[in-house]
Amino acid sequence: MRGPPAGLELGQHVLGGGDLEVAALLREMLVLSAAGALGGAAAASWLVGLFAKTFATVPRMNELALDWRALTFTATASGM
Repeated sequence: MRGPPAGLELGQHVLGGGDLEVAALLREMLVLSAAGALGGAAAASWLVGLFAKTFATVPRMNELALDWRALTFTATASGM
């Protein structure tokens, strides 16, 4: 019987982990990406309100808003 490829075995020893560490790393990356996406959406929402108040004299500025359908599509397409 053959064992795992030498590169894979060496990589696990160098990185110091196995399946559990990889799964934990993937969970951490998912949580951080979700937090970044939510933070970005919150910042965008806040900035839209700020721009609407700051530039109130610009025509049609009161129509400025986030398109939540586009934001939902983007989040879905990115795999979140």
